[in-house]
Amino acid sequence: MRGRGTRSSSSKPRISTNPFLCQDDSTDGQETTVVNGHDHQDQSTQREHSSFVQGIAIYMNIVVAKAAVTYDGSSLLQEKLKSNNKLIFSGVYDYLFEVMTNRYGQYVFAKLIEICDPSQLHRIAHHICSSQLMTNKIGYSVVVQCLNTPSTRQNEELYEQIVRHCLELATNEHGCIALNECITCIRGPRRSQLFNVISSNAVHLSQDPSG
Repeated sequence: MRGRGTRSSSSKPRISTNPFLCQDDSTDGQETTVVNGHDHQDQSTQREHSSFVQGIAIYMNIVVAKAAVTYDGSSLLQEKLKSNNKLIFSGVYDYLFEVMTNRYGQYVFAKLIEICDPSQLHRIAHHICSSQLMTNKIGYSVVVQCLNTPSTRQNEELYEQIVRHCLELATNEHGCIALNECITCIRGPRRSQLFNVISSNAVHLSQDPSG
């Protein structure tokens, strides 16, 4: 006969209706909290899986970006964009400067923006504004295209970036062209704010070849 406090090595805890508790014969029906080894293992497995998936995504973005800046890769990606742009969008977006300013990559980028949905287009435009890629001819054409869409909230974010970087744009050979086009497109209080920044720096800008 076993003592009351002795547990057989083959005995198993009864499963409680509460998944974080278990009930054991040795506790007289009293539910006790169990250190959930399985939960810790599951969480660890989920973290490992998430890290693995993230690693694969980063790797694929690098593959896309490297392909975009080669003659054969650029041609292939332009063809693939006809059927699915999600993977290519991610790779181009993560390496926007490298792709946009490359002799082959610019064609991938130009093809990509033709088929982007409004959300993707605004993501690219915001990235362009915040990274000074508006000095790139294709880059500022994307921004202008977005500014001509009726998305007030997303355009407000672009207005903010344009106002913030307007002096850098104004004193750049291509940036000043972009800025002039943006001035035409911008509406509301940001337009006045932009004019105030420009007028406050009129002397400085007048001495610059582009300004």
